[in-house]
Amino acid sequence: MLNNSCICKGLFRGYDTIIEENVKIDNFVQIAHAVKIGQNTQVAGGVIISGNTEIGKNVWIGPNATISNALKIGDNVFISLGAVVINDLKDEERVSGNFAYNHRKFMKDFISKKINE
Repeated sequence: MLNNSCICKGLFRGYDTIIEENVKIDNFVQIAHAVKIGQNTQVAGGVIISGNTEIGKNVWIGPNATISNALKIGDNVFISLGAVVINDLKDEERVSGNFAYNHRKFMKDFISKKINE
């Protein structure tokens, strides 16, 4: 059940909003116009997906993540909670942070910063 979520239709012919089979969308999600979401993708609560974005299959988008407009997100991508994605992501990428970058590097930088505090 989608509570307080908004899925916008495409604005122009040929630019439809398409959500494929088995996609799970949580509450408080904003999906803008002309977005395409591939099969088996999971969109957690509070996510914002800007217009003309293509999201591949088997993607996990964590709570409160934001995806900028006109991006291509590959298959089997993991977007961590609160990530702000401003660049295309290739298949199998894992990203975290604001602005999002490689998840392992993010965690390494985060732990290093905590140790040095």
